[in-house]
Amino acid sequence: MKAIALIALIIIYCNLIVANEINVDQLSPTALLTSPCGSTATPCANLKVALESAQPGDRILIAAGVYAGDLNVNLVINIAGLQIVGVAQLTILDLGLNAHAFLVLQPNILFVNLVIKNGLSLDASLAGAITVRLNVPALSAAVALNNVLFQDILGGALLLDCGGSSSSPSTQCFVCQPHHQEWSQLRCFVGWSHHCQIECPCT
Repeated sequence: MKAIALIALIIIYCNLIVANEINVDQLSPTALLTSPCGSTATPCANLKVALESAQPGDRILIAAGVYAGDLNVNLVINIAGLQIVGVAQLTILDLGLNAHAFLVLQPNILFVNLVIKNGLSLDASLAGAITVRLNVPALSAAVALNNVLFQDILGGALLLDCGGSSSSPSTQCFVCQPHHQEWSQLRCFVGWSHHCQIECPCT
């Protein structure tokens, strides 16, 4: 009986720590507009429903294509440990006018291989592309970017609010994978540049 209980505990624990992959492919004929979705057979049709289907630690894999419209902009990430992964130079988030990409409210979020373009936020508390907002400094990086291109973003590409001020945020708030970067080294964000690239080779 004890052995059975131990095996059950191990299975439950493993299920908790194994990340799921949620596929997003707006061009798939079997893509779903409602949650749950994300298998290779029935991918999610947009980013909004993908986030609704996600659990902590999941990987959201976005197929090549241009993702635009209300269901792919102004997205709130309130799930810790998500990885949002596109296809290098081929997964494009076109924000259009008066829209931003992500408001990050939980730590340990990784963005990989994305082009984010044409963002504009009329809300001074939000960046044109990605805003990170935590009540206290994260124990580890709140957001990490690897090969992310910001293009024609108005109002600032990235705004960090991790327990410090936007002009002097916590150095634990941002990581350029796989190496930590100090705020002063992020030249494309100093002065709120609207066109820049964060490219960090995996080693």
